[in-house]
Amino acid sequence: MKMNIDQKVICDIPISMVDDILSTIEEKDWFEDEYRAGIPTMAGTNSIPIFHTCLCATAFDDDTSIMDISKRKLYDKYFPVIEPVLALLKNHYEFKQYAALLTRCHPKGFVGGHVDRGNFLTLCHRIHVPIQTNDKAIYRIDNNSYHWEKGKIYEFDSTRMHGVYNGGDDHRIHMIINLYNLDRLATTI
Repeated sequence: MKMNIDQKVICDIPISMVDDILSTIEEKDWFEDEYRAGIPTMAGTNSIPIFHTCLCATAFDDDTSIMDISKRKLYDKYFPVIEPVLALLKNHYEFKQYAALLTRCHPKGFVGGHVDRGNFLTLCHRIHVPIQTNDKAIYRIDNNSYHWEKGKIYEFDSTRMHGVYNGGDDHRIHMIINLYNLDRLATTI
């Protein structure tokens, strides 16, 4: 969603809630549903789609990708740990639909610079919840650099040029949640 700033802190999140998410992740889960593996800008990452669509990387400008959001393979395992995050976000946003995934950037890995396009990525509040990070994990938006801290929730304008470089020796793991408040869509939470 277009914003008049490139990013902002939404609120604090209890570290215990973040640690619950991290303790749920098993290494094999990163390879269970690798729909983003073929996207060149995502080559240095793995993802765990939770409630998501496989159409997000397509050039659809209609609502097809949003209406395709569904429970992914590991939904039953991960929904119990994202549900409290969604409840926390309801204190700050009105939303009827959402999409959620976990993503990790490898040590010394990167997400290439890109601008999000299509309704799935531009008609939402694009939320990031750092789950595991290090001080060398840098998010670039336009010409600005940020280190997003564990214990905070962020929103950013993904219609701007953005990318990630993880210069640290550990994986950088974020939960990404898209929040929608679209009356024209039939599916709701």
